[in-house]
Amino acid sequence: MIFNVVLMLGMLAGSFIMGDKLKDWELPKLMIATFLMIALFAALVTHFGLLSLIFLFALAYISAKASPKVNRLIMENISSENLGKIGGGITTIFTFSVPFGGAIFVFLANLIGVALTFYIISIFALLVFLLLLSVIFRQ
Repeated sequence: MIFNVVLMLGMLAGSFIMGDKLKDWELPKLMIATFLMIALFAALVTHFGLLSLIFLFALAYISAKASPKVNRLIMENISSENLGKIGGGITTIFTFSVPFGGAIFVFLANLIGVALTFYIISIFALLVFLLLLSVIFRQ
């Protein structure tokens, strides 16, 4: 329950605080920061629970900053006739991905252990972070 409260507080803070430096960040930088926070949270959650809450809050805060930029990107690139279809499709994908991801996590946690599962998540998030970072620096 504490994780849900921290997520909620991070999202609310990110939504209500308008004058921070993240408002000027472009979406790719926000995505890089998001994957870094996922990697740090997953690496620390099993042994440093209280410290991991800081990264979970930061993850939610950054996500709240990225969400309007993603919505704007969708609105700018999709015609008004197709906006409902595309928006519904995106919502459906996200709705199905949550229980699917949860099932994969539970399966792996039961198979190899919770700590190792979080370390694997951390490694994947770190790899995506490094990949996004290399793409940004190439441009």
